[in-house]
Amino acid sequence: MAIKNFYSEKHNQKSIHGGTGLLQDLVLFDKKDFETNLSFISHTVLPPGTSIGYHSHHSEREEVYVILKGTGLYTQAGELSKIRSGDVLITGINQSHGLENNSDSDLELFIFWVRK
Repeated sequence: MAIKNFYSEKHNQKSIHGGTGLLQDLVLFDKKDFETNLSFISHTVLPPGTSIGYHSHHSEREEVYVILKGTGLYTQAGELSKIRSGDVLITGINQSHGLENNSDSDLELFIFWVRK
């Protein structure tokens, strides 16, 4: 049984895909923890004014963002959408996307990355 608490684990501060500012990121589980094609699950916090840079998925993978708290702007294939707590965002194979926290509060999400 694998149990981790993302609120008590230490997050790393880093820039993701050339985005603005430093995010707090914690890979909870990676491919060694799974028997399927799930590659990782991470908990990520974007402080106000930070972003995950717009980038392309040139490999055979899909990515899912589950927005836990906050609001922001999500861009996929050049289309901009307002997002909020409870939204689930899917980026498919060979698609591009980015996420920006344009609010005054943290934007918190889970990221799931799955290989084909």
